[in-house]
Amino acid sequence: MLSEWLVDIPEDFQDSWFGVLCPVGRRCIVVACKGKTKAFTRRNNYLGQFASCLPGGSKSSNYYSISGNRRRGLTILDCIWSDKTQMFYVLDLICWNSHSVNNCPTDLRHFLLLSKFQETPELSETTQQNAVPFMPLPFFNVENLASTMTTTYPAFPDEIDGVLFYHKNVFYVPEVTPLCLWAHLSDIPLLLSLDVNPDLLARERAQNPKARYYLDKPIYKKNITNESASSMMPEQEIGEYDTATDEVPLG
Repeated sequence: MLSEWLVDIPEDFQDSWFGVLCPVGRRCIVVACKGKTKAFTRRNNYLGQFASCLPGGSKSSNYYSISGNRRRGLTILDCIWSDKTQMFYVLDLICWNSHSVNNCPTDLRHFLLLSKFQETPELSETTQQNAVPFMPLPFFNVENLASTMTTTYPAFPDEIDGVLFYHKNVFYVPEVTPLCLWAHLSDIPLLLSLDVNPDLLARERAQNPKARYYLDKPIYKKNITNESASSMMPEQEIGEYDTATDEVPLG
C-alpha cells in the first residue's frame, strides 16, 4: 500500500483518517511461510531470510488446517526495516496464519494487528526462534494531529522520515492509492497550519526534495541470512498456499 504526496487536504481528513509517524528505513513486505520468514522490497526484490515467531515463520510454527490438510500458516506484513535498531516496524497486516485481511478496512486491520501482537509477545524479542524483533507502529486519529505534533514523541529511537496518513475505510491494495498520503514533518505547518514540536523536527532527517521515501537496498545484517534472489518473489512464495478466503493479497 503506497502513498501519494499530501497536497490537497481531503474533506473528511479530520474524521476519517489515521496518521502514523514513520522511522527512517526501507519499506518492505515480510512473508512467513513454509517454516521461513523472508523480506522483499516494494518492487519484489529479495532482501533476506530469517526465523520468526510469526505463524509459518519458523520450523516450530504451528500448523494451520485447511480442508483437512495440514499446512504451515501464511503471514504477510507491511513493514519498515530499520538498519539502526535492527527491527521491523509494522505498518499493516495483510494476512495472519492463512487468514487474509486485505479486504478489511484500515481500522479493523490495525485492531487485528495489535491484537495478534498482544497474543504473541515473543515477536518483540530477539531469540533463536525470532531472530529479528517486530514492533507495530502506533496510529493516531487525525483529529488529534495537533496534540500529536506538539506533545508526542515517537515510539522508536530512529530519525523520523515523515507521517503516513491512511483512510480508515480503505482496503489494502498493493499499489499507490490516494487513500494513503505522505508528508514530511516540516511540511505540516504549511499544509495544515499546525505547529510541530521543535524536538520532533530536529529528529527529522534531511530530505532530498526529488526523492521518494524509502530506498530499496539489500539487507546485510547479522540476524538475516542472505541468499541468491534467483526467481523467489512473494507471489511465488504465496502461490503454494491457500488463504482462508482463497485470495492472494499481493498483486
